[in-house]
Amino acid sequence: MASKRALEGPLVVDGALLAPGAVVQRRALHRVYGGNRQGGITPLGARRAVFAFTGLSGEGHGYHDEWLPDGTFHYYGEGQVGDMQLTKGNAAIDQHAASDSRLFLFDMNSGQSGKVIYRGEFRKVRRGEDRGPDRNGKERRRYFFDLAPLLEGVASAADADAQDEFDEGREREIRSNRVERNRKAVEAAKRIHGVRCQVCGFAFEERYGTHGTGFIEVHHMVPVAEAARGRKRKVDVRREMAVLCSNCHRMVHRGGRLLSVDELRVLVENAARRG
Repeated sequence: MASKRALEGPLVVDGALLAPGAVVQRRALHRVYGGNRQGGITPLGARRAVFAFTGLSGEGHGYHDEWLPDGTFHYYGEGQVGDMQLTKGNAAIDQHAASDSRLFLFDMNSGQSGKVIYRGEFRKVRRGEDRGPDRNGKERRRYFFDLAPLLEGVASAADADAQDEFDEGREREIRSNRVERNRKAVEAAKRIHGVRCQVCGFAFEERYGTHGTGFIEVHHMVPVAEAARGRKRKVDVRREMAVLCSNCHRMVHRGGRLLSVDELRVLVENAARRG
C-alpha cells in the first residue's frame, strides 16, 4: 500500500483559502481532499489529515459537543449504538499526532443546506471516557477528545489592578498545546464584575462559606479559540468577560450556538415565572 502524503499549507477549496469562520460546501471540500462525505470523522484516504464534523445531531445519540471554559473543544467520538470503540475515526483522532496527521474541525450548524463552517486546525490534547445513553437509550461507554486550536502569537499584559484590556490567544507548550486564557485578565474580571453570578445571582461563599470565598467562573463572551484566530488581540474585560456560576457557565456553552449572558438571563427569568 502506498504511504499517505503530507497535507501541506492551508486548506484551499475552489481557489479560495479557508480561514476559520468560512462557510464551504461539504461536497466541494471532499471533491478536493477526498474522504467520506457522510461520516462525522473522516480520515483522508491519500493524505495524512483528518476532518472532524460537529453538529446538533449528536444530541440524538446521547451526547453533545461544546466549547469548554479552558478554550478547548469537547468532541465526542463516533458510534451511535453500544460502546464506542477506539477504531476507525476515533482512532484517527486519538492517534493523529503520533501519525503526523493534521486535524481540522468543521461545524455542520451553518444554517445552509449542504454547507459547513470551517473552525480551524486543532490538536488533541486529551482523551477521556464517560458513560451515557446511546441512540436507543441504553447505557454505554463514550469516548471524548478535548481539542485545542492551533494558534500563533505572543501575548503579554500589564498589572491587572491598573488595566482592563489584556492580550489573549497565546499558544504554549505545557504537556500539550492549549490556548492560554490570560490569568491576569481573569482576576481583573472578578475585580470588576465581582464574584456573584451575573445571570442567576448565585454566590459560592453564601452557599459554601469560606470554602467558596472568592470563587466564580469567568466567561469569555467570544471564545478565546475563535477570537484569537492566530493573532494577538486586546480583550476588553468590562465588555467581553462576565462572571458566572458553574451551572450558568455550562448552559451558555450548551448546544450548537453560544448564548449571550442576556439570553440566558431571560431563560432563567422565564423558567422562574413558570415555576
